[in-house]
Amino acid sequence: MLTSRTGTILRSIVEQYIVKATPVSSQSIINDHELEVSAATIRNEMAHLEQESYITRPHPSAGSIPSDKGYRYYVETLRDIQLPLAEQRLINHLFHQVERELEEWLNLAATLIAQLVQNVAVVTMPKSVACQFKYLELVALHNSLALLVLVLRNAKAKQQLITFTQVISQSELTTITNKLNTTYSGLTSSQILAKSTGLSPTEQQATDCLLKVMEAEDEQEYEEPYLDGLHFILNQPEFTHSHRMLSLMELVEHRNLLRSIVPSG
Repeated sequence: MLTSRTGTILRSIVEQYIVKATPVSSQSIINDHELEVSAATIRNEMAHLEQESYITRPHPSAGSIPSDKGYRYYVETLRDIQLPLAEQRLINHLFHQVERELEEWLNLAATLIAQLVQNVAVVTMPKSVACQFKYLELVALHNSLALLVLVLRNAKAKQQLITFTQVISQSELTTITNKLNTTYSGLTSSQILAKSTGLSPTEQQATDCLLKVMEAEDEQEYEEPYLDGLHFILNQPEFTHSHRMLSLMELVEHRNLLRSIVPSG
């Protein structure tokens, strides 16, 4: 836990670095907050922050740069931030227009955040540890070919073609669907695997297919992110150098931006 003075110093470092993108010196902190302490005291506090991994320094004589831990502290200690009433009403109105569409919610959230902070915004749904079965539909297409539509508890729908070992009618598929929906409702893939006994060959084939879909979903590290406001980042001081801008474009192009922002585990 940081003291009030140490927290003030860290907030000054973060805010100055956001604006200038250059290491922050002890003298600039004194000028920024007019703290009634000596430069030596500020340096001691900065040494403590570095020891606790809130800040880093490129080399011993350089100023300070916030670490991920320092940024997290800054965000978690923000207080008394409230949007003007007109903006609150506008946001409520916009979300009311898309209240039943989850993807539209996420897109709108990314767009609004980007506009409000004038910076890039990345929004993603929370990732559950293991997805849960909600219900499935089996639709006959041609002879032994069918479409499996699997709906998970997080409102996500997945589709997969399945070729049965024999010609199968829509009525037979409906019977299989009803049985599997009753048997697997609310279960994870591991629970379904443990419960899938006493099935007919056709029911087992459908179960194997939905298990494959659920296991692939569980293996995804993050949900697909929604990105907006990328053009705002061009105004940030970090990206005045072309090589940094090139690195950012490569992250976006290869769809690794979220992986670089959100730590694993």
